[in-house]
This record gives sequence, C-alpha cells and structure tokens, in this order.
Amino acid sequence: MLTVNFVRTEETAAIPAKASAGACAYDLVATSIREDGYYVSYGTGIVLAIPEGYVGLVFPRSSISDTGWTLCNSVGVIDCDFRGELKLRFYKVSGTANRPYNLGQRIGQLVVVELPKLHFQEVSTLNNTSRGNGSFGSTGK
Repeated sequence: MLTVNFVRTEETAAIPAKASAGACAYDLVATSIREDGYYVSYGTGIVLAIPEGYVGLVFPRSSISDTGWTLCNSVGVIDCDFRGELKLRFYKVSGTANRPYNLGQRIGQLVVVELPKLHFQEVSTLNNTSRGNGSFGSTGK
C-alpha cells in the first residue's frame, strides 16, 4: 500500500476517500468556491505530497456531464514536487445552470499512478503499423 501524506489547509477539508470498494478514484470535496465570470474554482483544503515516481491525476466526476460545465484542463496533473492546495476549475460550456457544485459536495476524483522511468532515444525510422500516421477518427467512428 502506498502512503500519500497530506495537510488540511481548511478545517472542513475531507480526506480523499473512495465512494465504493470497487472505485479506483478518491473523491475530492469542495471547501471553498470562487466564481469569476465563466469560471468556477473550487478549493479542497488539501495539500498532497505525491511520492516521487508517481503522479496524481484529477478527473471530473461523471455527474458533471449533466450540468453544462466541464473541467477546464480535462485532467489535472499533480506532480510529486507540487505543494499547493488541490483546486479544480470548471468552465461553463452550455445551458443556464449556475455553478455545478456547492460547498461540501464531491467535485472531482484523484487517481495516483506510478510512472515508468523513460529514456527517449532518437532513431532514423520507426516500425510500421497497420494504422500508420492516421489520426482523428482514422480507426473508425
């Protein structure tokens, strides 16, 4: 089991927790809200120390699809050397709904994954594949 140290910056901050035994992600809960035009930013009151060799990935909850809002950066990347509060920023893409979540609600999900050590090696050619350089829907719709 991997230990992820954290600090609460807000007394009301919730420890990231899974909603069910089979869940792969840990829910993040809103402790603060800042509205700024088309954006709504949520603080979690949590600062994490992701272990070296790992990355934290912050995803929106599937419930966001019913709101007309979307997570601005699609997936947040939490590097192992970042020591700021986890925040999620949403952007209104359609509809008339006010902010997507309120204080105390689950606003996103955290997944922590191990990163392989990579070495990029320049070569003169790459092996061929059946897909080749096809992109943007080239494998079918």
